[in-house]
Amino acid sequence: MNIKIITYVDNKKLLSEKYDGIYIECDKKYILEYTDKNKKKYKIVIDKNKDNVSIIKEGNSMDISGAKSLSVYGTDYGVINLETKLLNVEKLERNNFVRFEIIYKLYFSKFDSQENKLQILININS
Repeated sequence: MNIKIITYVDNKKLLSEKYDGIYIECDKKYILEYTDKNKKKYKIVIDKNKDNVSIIKEGNSMDISGAKSLSVYGTDYGVINLETKLLNVEKLERNNFVRFEIIYKLYFSKFDSQENKLQILININS
């Protein structure tokens, strides 16, 4: 199915991409899987109670919860430690579409942070 992901950093649209992928609704979570243009496999797991989101890229997981937590995450430049906090998760369903909006904060130091927002639109019938 078609998955469109729009990434915002500090409320500025940074990236908009479309992928073919898989969307699964389980008892306690939603799972999205896709491969990006660089052939890297992604898996996004969203708890139905909306208190935890995991973004898994090539086996490296960034776990984001309501409390500040530390994640070890792999980037193109190497593995880094990120302090994260989940601010909000929303889900909206209409007709053949499901939309998630995930807002979280990344803390780089006591004085430097950024707010990220992922808008994920899934066309279930594609």
